[in-house]
Amino acid sequence: MRKPLFIILLIVAFIGAVVGDAIWIEPNSVAVSYIRIDVERPFEGLRIVHISDLHLRSYGYREENILSIIESLRPDYISVTGDFIEDAKYLESCLKFLRELSEICEVYCVLGNWDHWSGIDNDEFKQKFLSVNVILLINEYKVINIGNATMYIVGVDDPYTGYADLDMAMPENVSNGSLIILLAHSPQIVSDVLSSGHEVDLILCGHTHGGQVNIPFLGPLFIPLPREYRKYCSGLYMVNGTYMYVNRGLGTSTLNIRFLCLPEIALILLE
Repeated sequence: MRKPLFIILLIVAFIGAVVGDAIWIEPNSVAVSYIRIDVERPFEGLRIVHISDLHLRSYGYREENILSIIESLRPDYISVTGDFIEDAKYLESCLKFLRELSEICEVYCVLGNWDHWSGIDNDEFKQKFLSVNVILLINEYKVINIGNATMYIVGVDDPYTGYADLDMAMPENVSNGSLIILLAHSPQIVSDVLSSGHEVDLILCGHTHGGQVNIPFLGPLFIPLPREYRKYCSGLYMVNGTYMYVNRGLGTSTLNIRFLCLPEIALILLE
């Protein structure tokens, strides 16, 4: 009788450890990923922090820890690729976080599907973000001059809900040697890039949460993308000569759980 009881206790302990990890440890942890991208001079040496899918519901120790980690990475620019909040009642917490984020360096961001579903329209988001010194790009771009060269930060509205307009967002008459970084919430934007003929050096996106719950030997439990895009779950991809990085995100959606899928801050190193 002792041996079966011991096995039962082991199984119970294992299940408890898994549940504890999924509902408490992983959702409240943060991993830093270091991604190296080949670029031409004079862009080498730039450091871009990429975060996504914040799903902010409050401002507390976890958010302060995220800000501290980002500051320690010494970024030149910060990009946030959507899903800031799920409901309008969380906007003030979001703005407090963004205000602190903008004190580290320039912040460029785009909206995600949950932002559209929050009940706040684009104009209000843009005005509120501007009040905390954050640049929200809605099918438009910003020009950054670096030495004698030009870097374009292009931002499209959310592809998942059908608001992205890449043709409207992209700059015209791009000079040779420029660097184009495209911010989009969902990796679905890659099909627009490939079909449009626009040249993009790097796409930064999120939306997938890296699957959020990954089952050993089976992979992600659910990826919120049409079937043809589910191969872009997380990490760095090269698609027809364009780099694309899919961030696992910092928050959680629907259920506040993560398993074998730590929240992520990505540091993009241009080399």
